[in-house]
Amino acid sequence: LLAGFRWIELKDSLVGSLTPGDRNVPTWKTTGGCGPDPVLTAIDDACGAGAPVGGYPAFWTTRTSNNLWGLQAGAEGRLFENGRFSVDGVLKAGAYLNHAKQTDWVSMAKVMYSSSATANRTAWVADARIQLKYLMTSGIAIKLGYEFLWLDRLALAPGQISRTYSRENPTSLAATGVDTGSNVLFQGGTLGLEYSF
Repeated sequence: LLAGFRWIELKDSLVGSLTPGDRNVPTWKTTGGCGPDPVLTAIDDACGAGAPVGGYPAFWTTRTSNNLWGLQAGAEGRLFENGRFSVDGVLKAGAYLNHAKQTDWVSMAKVMYSSSATANRTAWVADARIQLKYLMTSGIAIKLGYEFLWLDRLALAPGQISRTYSRENPTSLAATGVDTGSNVLFQGGTLGLEYSF
């Protein structure tokens, strides 16, 4: 049986780019830069989130960060063994506090407007691994496995579009909250060599 504390950090970004229709007049009004030409300027963070179009900043940039701290419990054990061949497995799950943040940059009338919001939500995390092991000699084994990590109730960048409000008179941008209704699954195979002495 397993029990412990875990910290997970996940960041995501979404960039929407288009070539401005009025690229020359008037010039861009904010400071920073998306390229060598100082006239084509924007907020550095917004430029860094994605490639600008022809040196111009992205029309829309959203970044999210999730910091999860929590407790998890699970089990690890040998599921099968026959001679030199064995199968091991691990399964863990837990509840986490997710401190989520979203930040937006939107280009309107050649000015980059920014806004952000934070939220604390409960999140869920589960991960598992199954591993086949073959003992080639008394101290050398080859391992083949599959692992997955599932995180639920996260803030991902596409979900923040509906939480971002802009208006023209006066021009402004406001993040009305953080959408933490997303989930993500990471999975993959593993291959390794183990030496015991």
